[in-house]
Amino acid sequence: MNKAKAILPLTLLAIVMSGCGQGTSSSSEKSVPSTPSISSEEPVSKKLKVLTIGNSFGEDTIKYVPSICEGLGVEYTVAHMFIGGCSMALHKQNCDTDAATYRYYKNWGEGWMEKQNVAISTAIAEEDWDYVLFNGLSGETDVEGGYNDYLLKYVGVRSKNPNVKLGFNFTFSYNQDNPPTLEFNEWFFNYYKRYDFNSVKMYNAGSTAMKNYLDTSKLCDFILPVATSVQNAKTIFTENEIHRDYIHMSHFLGRYICGLTFVYYFTGLTGTTFYPSYVSKEEADIAETCVKAALENPWTITTIEGK
Repeated sequence: MNKAKAILPLTLLAIVMSGCGQGTSSSSEKSVPSTPSISSEEPVSKKLKVLTIGNSFGEDTIKYVPSICEGLGVEYTVAHMFIGGCSMALHKQNCDTDAATYRYYKNWGEGWMEKQNVAISTAIAEEDWDYVLFNGLSGETDVEGGYNDYLLKYVGVRSKNPNVKLGFNFTFSYNQDNPPTLEFNEWFFNYYKRYDFNSVKMYNAGSTAMKNYLDTSKLCDFILPVATSVQNAKTIFTENEIHRDYIHMSHFLGRYICGLTFVYYFTGLTGTTFYPSYVSKEEADIAETCVKAALENPWTITTIEGK
């Protein structure tokens, strides 16, 4: 498949991105006003058909996607394949064996439908998906190579849509103010320790590796910059406002930021009328600002002002 390589999908946002095309270091930060503008170079998409394959981090990302779409008047079919703590290695194993081991959530405007024991091949064949993306463990965002191209090829040759776009969800760094403990999980503790329990260091490592992978892979079309939106939000909200525990997003604000990134990225639209309970209008506006800044500068942290 001959596909354009981009951090943004086909509905490209018409912004010269200092963090993408010119190799901006992910460790740099820039301060911007709290109302960055985004204009559309191509027609925006009022339809969204996306399959995600991952774990609880993907679940955090997809939670509010239907409501955000409805707040934009977007017709949608979104689905998420879930195994708790699933790694890229396990995704590959499941592809190799056609294992029907995923919990499958799907929503096309009538609420979430759930099925147990579904194989990746089954979900791929169910729709002519426009986008399919994977996520694994957070630590795998800073490991270059690995199983990534294998998974994309597996989907590409089975897709009902010859123009399907394939990529990965760049998932968020951990909670710096309440980091994983040994008692919680030894693997997460030791991984975060490598970055001195510092969310910026963890983000920077992932950003560098994911950009390098996108630049060099012949199969990867996009990286969804969820981690950048979240890291932007951490410059204006506390870590504990963004997270609900050591590693996951908070049920309302954190998940909302991830969902906004997902919908705005794939549609080119902004300005949804939806925001969840326990998120104020002011917080929703700031969340939108964080996401817009991430779409403009997907590989670098932007300091958000205005709270």
